[in-house]
This record gives sequence, structure tokens and C-alpha cells, in this order.
Amino acid sequence: MSAMATNIRAALIKAELDTMVVGQIEAKERLSLLLSMHLSWNASKYPLLAPPNGLIVGPTGSGKTFSIQVASNFLNIPFLVVDSTTLVPSGARNGNTVEWVNERLDELISESRYAATQEYADSTSPSPSNLPKKAIVFFDEFDKLAIRPDDPNRQWKSDVQRMLLKFVEGQYGSQPGAVTRGLLVLVGGAFVGIDGPENIRKRRPEVASLLRSAPKKTLVADDVVNFGFMPEMVARLPAIIQYELLAEDALLRILQHEQTSPLLVWKAHFEQLGKQLVFSDGFMQAVARRAAAVQMGARALQQIVFPALSRKAYAFEDACEAIIEVTEAVLDYKD
Repeated sequence: MSAMATNIRAALIKAELDTMVVGQIEAKERLSLLLSMHLSWNASKYPLLAPPNGLIVGPTGSGKTFSIQVASNFLNIPFLVVDSTTLVPSGARNGNTVEWVNERLDELISESRYAATQEYADSTSPSPSNLPKKAIVFFDEFDKLAIRPDDPNRQWKSDVQRMLLKFVEGQYGSQPGAVTRGLLVLVGGAFVGIDGPENIRKRRPEVASLLRSAPKKTLVADDVVNFGFMPEMVARLPAIIQYELLAEDALLRILQHEQTSPLLVWKAHFEQLGKQLVFSDGFMQAVARRAAAVQMGARALQQIVFPALSRKAYAFEDACEAIIEVTEAVLDYKD
């Protein structure tokens, strides 16, 4: 996919996500549409408008950051991930300010433009008239900035929320030629309890009435505000995308995936030692079942696999066999 790609249909982005991201059908559809709108937006034609920014909610390990990474690689546009817990108000020390985010974006965009220029210089294609003017910034762990009653960090979180409010409004770009109106801002996190009864009861009556026929666990702006965010900030993140906890069958498919399975690193490691690991279906099913019980999404897979295989690693290294079958028995705490 060319770095200058525009007017990319959402279905094409979704198809790419389907090859790498297991499950999350509705979330991938919404993310693909948001990216397609962002890419095709003509800021010079509609200078007073902009495509929507988004809020991504979902359990840890459900594929939020990974989905954006896959899409940005496919579309070849700069992508910056910022840990929201490291953010500090402008002028503060020992943290990242919005000025730092601006600088990192400028660097990524400059690198992307240079790479695009080199790509065309090394080919017979004509030089592009417009170098990359799009970028994505994802503020991860955004839920950690929620302000709760009696929060000892209330002032810091309030200042950071206000700082990000200005950023989302478009006050960014510190270098000449930086992205001006081509930045898609996404924020995300686990937001534990946002769909729980305590938070849902805080909805305004008129909002609750509108959601009577909505699917269970549907989130709206009221829920994000009640969770601890400024209404002004939430209003500027209108596209809410929800990721679900990965079920056992989805975790099994991740284990079986030819490009993203956490078992690949184990296979590659032992190949360097002249050994071939063969994982049985029973082993993978048992890992998926145990990972589903942990409820930490795809991250739980390696948490199940590593302790089990590390207990056998030295025996595998010294084994006479070149091909070693790894069965469900490896998961048991037995010699």
C-alpha cells in the first residue's frame, strides 16, 4: 500500500485487519470506517470541519493497539502510541508534555515523507505531488486519567485532560510542514467497570430512554463522562469503538495463527538449537482454555505458555530427538 494512499474503502482496511486480528468484527468495522474517513478527508475543501476522533474501549489483550498498528502499517501512515500515564502539564518535569507529543509526531511524519521520497526516487514512478499529510496518535491507558471522587491526583488529571482537550481540538504541529489537519486522535483503555450497574445508573433519564432498545453493554458519552472525564473532552471523541473480551475459541485461533501466534517465538528459539517443536492440538486447546479463565486476552497466552515451557526448556535442549512434541502434559506441574 502506497504511503500516499487516499480514498481507501473501509472494506479494504477491514479485510486486512481480518488477516491479522482475530474476532472483534464490529470493532474492526468501525475502526476501518473511521480510518477510511480520515484518509479521504479533504481539509482544504471543508476547512471548518474534520472527521471524528475516536475512543476505543476494551479489556487488556483484546487487540486495541494491535488493530491500529496493523492498519497503520497497511496504510503506511505514521502511528504514535503515547502512554497516557506518563503525561504531565506543560512546564512540568519528569514526564511527557504535549510539546513532546508534537515533536515525536513531527519526527515520524518527517521520516515517513523521507521514506516516500526515496521510494519514488528509486523507481520509475513520477514524484508524488503530495507527501504524507496524515498521521495517527493513540493515547493508551487513557482510562487512568479518569477523575474519581476524593482522587489525590485530581489536579494533575484535570490539567492533563485540559491539555489533551486543546490537542484534540487541533492545536498541534510544532515544525514547518507538520501535519495541520490530518491527525486522527484515538484514545483507549480497559475502562474497567464503565459498563457496570453503578456507572450505568448515573445515565441521565433521557439518555437511558434512548438506549432501551440498544444491545446490552452499549456505551455512550454519558458513561464516559460519569467514569470521570470532562464533557468537553468526551464530546470531541464521538466515535466509540468497543472491543470484547476474547473467548476461548478466539484465543485458540490466535495460537494457531501463522504470523501472530506466541508459539512462533518458541519454535524460532529452538530451531536455532537444532530442535523442532511440534505443538499438539490438545496442548493448544488446553492453553486457550486456561488463558480464557485468566481473562487477560491474548496476553494471557504467553503467561500460560512461558512457565510451562521454561520448566522443560533445558530438557528439550539436551534431548536426543530433533523433533519434540509438546503435549498438554507439559502444562502440569510435574517432573
